[in-house]
Amino acid sequence: AVMTYKLKPGAHAEDLKKNIIRPDYNIVPNEVSVTFTVKAETAGKDVYVIGSYPAIGKWDVKNAVKLEKKGKNTFSKTVKLLTNTDIEYKFIKMGSDMKPEWESTANRLLNIENGQKAVTVSAEFNK
Repeated sequence: AVMTYKLKPGAHAEDLKKNIIRPDYNIVPNEVSVTFTVKAETAGKDVYVIGSYPAIGKWDVKNAVKLEKKGKNTFSKTVKLLTNTDIEYKFIKMGSDMKPEWESTANRLLNIENGQKAVTVSAEFNK
């Protein structure tokens, strides 16, 4: 039999290598393009996405993903994440001083189901 794996809730892609997984016979994690788009008034600061998943910084501001300006007050970036993953994230604003302004709202949640090919997340800063 071919054994495939599903990440435990809260596990990350790197955990596949560390065997922090459980065997599952019908689900194979695959990469998904996740596009984060946020509307924010920035006063010249950049906007980033940061969260519990390594590809979006694992809550380390130095590793947050900078979003690209797509229009007036609109910022967006596509990153690769794995299916069968629950992710917590926030948007932050940060200038050249690298002092983040965090969203004051609760952590945002994203669940990526198996079989999804692309996911789009749209939000407004602090809403």
